[in-house]
Amino acid sequence: MPGLNRCARTAADRALRSIATAILLAFLGLAAASPALGVVAIRRADYHGWKGAYRMTNGTVDLVFVPQIGRVMRYGYVGKPNALWENPALFGTTVDLKNPPKDWTNFGGEKLWPAPQDRSGWPPDVELDAGSQRVEVLKVNVVRMTGKASGKLHIRFVREFEMSPNGSEVTISNSMLKVTDTFEQWSIWEVTQADSPVGIEMKKTYRYRTGYRPWPDAKPEPGTVNERRGKIWLTRSKTQGGKIGGPQTITPLTAYVKGGQFSVWADNPEETSGFMPDDGCAQQLWSNPDPLKYMELELLSPIRLPSTTGRHRFVTHWKLAPSRSQ
Repeated sequence: MPGLNRCARTAADRALRSIATAILLAFLGLAAASPALGVVAIRRADYHGWKGAYRMTNGTVDLVFVPQIGRVMRYGYVGKPNALWENPALFGTTVDLKNPPKDWTNFGGEKLWPAPQDRSGWPPDVELDAGSQRVEVLKVNVVRMTGKASGKLHIRFVREFEMSPNGSEVTISNSMLKVTDTFEQWSIWEVTQADSPVGIEMKKTYRYRTGYRPWPDAKPEPGTVNERRGKIWLTRSKTQGGKIGGPQTITPLTAYVKGGQFSVWADNPEETSGFMPDDGCAQQLWSNPDPLKYMELELLSPIRLPSTTGRHRFVTHWKLAPSRSQ
């Protein structure tokens, strides 16, 4: 901008950035004003064609929950890229639970499944995966989501999302409730799809010769798993899916995404001890090939008998940090 002094240019730059942010928020369907920093607000807003989604924000980060499909569909810095992968081909759509498709409807975002998968089956139970959920605002910074009961597995999920007034951390308290006198035991499986990450870090374990457990039926493409800085580093193959895992640990899984460093981890080690599915892998990573460019950060609880009260809680955390050199 020739002819403007430094102060004027700075003011003009700020104005342009504000306009750009407003345009981006409007595009995302999140044009409601963010609160002052350190104040959490929960508002209803349309999101990518879904009416009345819930947006929680503290002015630093925002999280969008879409009750029609039982998912968190956005988590990121306000006005910045989404750390979660979304499938634009399915924006605004839902699943007919009475006549579900034979294949998985992959909306993206984050959701809960029961594990182990060899018992729960594939595709995921449609009522648990994509059924609508009831939303209650418990506090200014806490939202409870109650999912549909599975007619097949006789369980339902109840989740409470708590956003810190400052910073980026979100704490998620997950419960599995039985809805009949079932004695089937399950693990709570939190599946988070990260958008086009450069790669994901996982703590190296000496339990396995390679430092991680490769899935026998989904071994990663050679060259996509490496060790760096004492951790396992998984990158996405464009042509081949792959999965690895590691044992119980509270060390975060960290995905390097456009929105920053996205970390997830389980809390309360005493609550995450016990018999685990998949040869003890409480942390798991999935790499998806093109054209759906995402990777999954997966956290699993011990296998337990669901209660009617949800007394067994699997507590997890999310956090964003500015990007640094990979």
